[in-house]
Amino acid sequence: MSEIDPSMLEGDKVPQGRFVAHHDLEEFHEDTDLDIRGVLVNTGVLIGLCAVTFWVISLVMGHFQSEEAALDKDRLSLRFSKDQPPPAPVLQAHPELETHEIVAEAKARLESYGWNDAAKKSAHIPIDRAISILAEKGLPERGVMDQFHPQPGSSNTPKIGLPAAPSPAAAPASEPKP
Repeated sequence: MSEIDPSMLEGDKVPQGRFVAHHDLEEFHEDTDLDIRGVLVNTGVLIGLCAVTFWVISLVMGHFQSEEAALDKDRLSLRFSKDQPPPAPVLQAHPELETHEIVAEAKARLESYGWNDAAKKSAHIPIDRAISILAEKGLPERGVMDQFHPQPGSSNTPKIGLPAAPSPAAAPASEPKP
């Protein structure tokens, strides 16, 4: 095998440092050890940066949550402006507070378990749980009945695409025989 003469190389091909032929080397690996202190310092700096980043993100998200709560409160109060009193008779003393109560009751129902009608065994479940059930099992196929809809038509599904019964007026006229 021929030796490469570094003086013949030009441009990017010129090796960095001093060229030593492989037969002149005493060792065929680097003799320097890993700088443990440098690795630990860099690891500490990265962990510190991550901690500071998470702290800043939590501050920003807390600010956004407080702004969203204020906007929700303002959004309901805009519906019931205090500048213009409603026409008589005034049946509600504080309509914005009552609206907040109605919204809170609706949210509580959407986030809880309970009976709609215990006699008919009809219940409601939290909306997050219903979404996870649908994501896990998928929507039922059209026309397939399950334990909750044992009778045909009990799910009130629209009958789209079924052929209509022919009416007597629409029956084709028979052709006279020649």
